[in-house]
Amino acid sequence: KMRHRLTSLRTLAMTVTKPSLLGVVFDLDGTLTKGDVLDMSTMYARCNIDRDKDILTEIEKQSPEEQKRLFAIIEEMEEEARISTVLATGACDVARWLNAHGIRSGLVSRNSRKTVDYFAENYWPENVELYPRVSRDDSFPPKP
Repeated sequence: KMRHRLTSLRTLAMTVTKPSLLGVVFDLDGTLTKGDVLDMSTMYARCNIDRDKDILTEIEKQSPEEQKRLFAIIEEMEEEARISTVLATGACDVARWLNAHGIRSGLVSRNSRKTVDYFAENYWPENVELYPRVSRDDSFPPKP
């Protein structure tokens, strides 16, 4: 009886179709790139925002003039990070493998559109699509 049950379970396991992986969504800082090129502690300090609060939410609460000033600080820091970014070991290999297997890759980041596009154009492997690309500049929240 037990042997029949195990055989039935094996047969069932072999006939059940596993779901296919259709896509992978990556984060940018510390996932596709090495380490913390973007120093968040310094960013919070320069923007005078408590580290335990969400920086983008806090900036949204400010006057338009203050928002502009604070986003200029963030943009300056992102610019520095863009030019000093180092890809995580194996990031391009994973991207190429996913592409070769028909699995799409996307990117969701709280970085600016400029930073997200710069990464895709300068670091992502050629002939491997990175879409969608979601940044903080899109009309919906990029991520929590």
